[in-house]
Amino acid sequence: MYFYTGADAFPVTAEYSFGAAVSSGPFQYYSNFTVDFMEYSGAYIVSHGVSYERALTGKLLFNASICLSWAGNKYNEVNAGLGKTAFNYAGLDLSLTYLPVPEFYLKPHLQFNKVIDKDLQEYIGRQNSFFGILTGYTF
Repeated sequence: MYFYTGADAFPVTAEYSFGAAVSSGPFQYYSNFTVDFMEYSGAYIVSHGVSYERALTGKLLFNASICLSWAGNKYNEVNAGLGKTAFNYAGLDLSLTYLPVPEFYLKPHLQFNKVIDKDLQEYIGRQNSFFGILTGYTF
């Protein structure tokens, strides 16, 4: 569950995300469903994909995944300005996870999305990319 505290363009809202995955060796086949239940009640996006993970060293993991996502008309209206149910994008996600100690990690992450639906391309472009660094502590 996520709670967004708001920004200039978006009011405060909350989403619930549900996923399922099946592993087979280094591969994982997954599906995720995310739906807003507050400000944009019923806005949803669904993703199906496959990921691959491999330990490069005892402290470094490589992960790659590809997915196909589609969203309902309300989600696309809120996030792209086009009220249409559509296959939104095909995505590629690459990351390295560094574990300097077992409980703490750093994870540089690159995501590339190719927008599939031609009408959505007019609103958000043909592709977009994101880069970030996640940090975390497990206990």
